[in-house]
Amino acid sequence: DTLERGRDKLMKDSLLVVSGQVSHDEYSGGVRVRANQLMTLTEARGRAIQGVSVSLMPDRIEESFAGDLAKLLAPYQQSGSATCPVFIEYEAKTAAARLRLDDAWSVVPNDELIAELRQFFGRDQVRLDYDWQSAAS
Repeated sequence: DTLERGRDKLMKDSLLVVSGQVSHDEYSGGVRVRANQLMTLTEARGRAIQGVSVSLMPDRIEESFAGDLAKLLAPYQQSGSATCPVFIEYEAKTAAARLRLDDAWSVVPNDELIAELRQFFGRDQVRLDYDWQSAAS
């Protein structure tokens, strides 16, 4: 039943997230997976993501930071579907903070947004925070 419901998600060279039970298969001696749910990677990300975090160092912040960030996020702030909060993590020698931006800054966390943020801030400066337990439920 799960396969039939998720057949439209089966495409060559695409990843799927499977939620289900793994058990020992006595017939083959291997393992058996009984899938309860099939999700594309984008669907699973949307269900499990807790936030997008951008790490900043004092020497990388320019006066145009807020405006630059707003321009980067604007195309991904779709009214009604932007449910992922954005966090700014700042660390200096004498202070550190993690700030959650207002809900108005929330985004749809798709691959294009993540690529743009990593290109602008640096690959290691952008992190996606997940709760995979919530994706399976």
